[in-house]
Amino acid sequence: MSMSVDRHIHVVSFNVPYPADYGGVIDVYCRLQALHREGVSITLHCFDYGRGEQPELNKLCQEVYYYKRRSLWRGLTSSLPLFVAARRSSLLTARLLLDDDPILLEGLHTSALMLDHRIDRKRCYIRLHNDEAVYYRSLASRERSWWKRLYFELEARRLEQFEHILEQAAGVFTISRPEQEKFAGKYKNILYTGPFHAWQQTEIKTGRGSYILYYGNLSVNENEEAVRYLLDELSSSLPAELVIAGKEPSPQLQAAIAGKKQVRLISDPDQITMLDLIRQAQVLVLPTFQPTGIKLKLIDALFNGRHIIVNSPMIAGTGLEDLVTIADDPVALRQMVQQAWETEFTDEMVSRRRAHPALPDNRQAVTVIMKKCFPVIPPAASR
Repeated sequence: MSMSVDRHIHVVSFNVPYPADYGGVIDVYCRLQALHREGVSITLHCFDYGRGEQPELNKLCQEVYYYKRRSLWRGLTSSLPLFVAARRSSLLTARLLLDDDPILLEGLHTSALMLDHRIDRKRCYIRLHNDEAVYYRSLASRERSWWKRLYFELEARRLEQFEHILEQAAGVFTISRPEQEKFAGKYKNILYTGPFHAWQQTEIKTGRGSYILYYGNLSVNENEEAVRYLLDELSSSLPAELVIAGKEPSPQLQAAIAGKKQVRLISDPDQITMLDLIRQAQVLVLPTFQPTGIKLKLIDALFNGRHIIVNSPMIAGTGLEDLVTIADDPVALRQMVQQAWETEFTDEMVSRRRAHPALPDNRQAVTVIMKKCFPVIPPAASR
């Protein structure tokens, strides 16, 4: 690999991207890895609200700076989205003014610094992790707490207004095709990269697995909603044990799972345990009722799991529809689970998955970013 200190980039992350244990920070961390592999020197700036300093990041980055994220509620008097106002830092701005190198802003979360006239916007690139306004409005529609619903609605309205900052960026990198198409119709310099992920190749077991699996961050409302859907619509007709695995399930969700036969909860598995659960399952059942972005759990499943059953919002616009089974209603879900349970996963199925052209590729994705941020780059002979 050709190393060049001439290619230097500032990456501003909405959170400390290690451990890489949930969707947003997985995308950030794997992008740092990809840039590092290409010989790019990285200065990482990250907002911390509980993770603390992580020495592992120094293996990828020339320098790592940490900034305390402000309380969300301090931004109530601002016109900015609360999670944007909470990530303003004069020290960060001062450090970025010390050179003229490109700045990659992770999410709208970190893009308030573009409002500072001293920052040359031609240096600024934004990685979109979601269609945030749509995402927050969807959260509001599903929230039972009136004050949380009010917060989500307020953020959605402010995000719709703040989103116009995308017009000022030198480039915007989207995580999904539908969002690339939507924003390209409104703004310039919108480019698709897809998600960055941890997998260099597929590691899928043939034969039959031992159970049916759903997994995700169970503290997130959309994932709890998916689990409750499976409990209501699938648990009474399971051909085998249903395992629910993920972080921080609420007491209410734990009680709901405990009341179901043939359903087992695995709370807070570490990364090695979670990967083993994915690889040992016969069927991965992954519905979602939140259609924005792309779910990295789907990418994990495609690289490591056997049969995958999803609903349309999980797979829409990915180009991966022919690698999964789509079940959009309870009857179809029960039928497809039964069929997948009875079907061995073959070498031919593994080969078809491995060769699929729409599987996200970190090397292709980082090339899009580098061509935009560093207009002249040497050929990547190491590939």
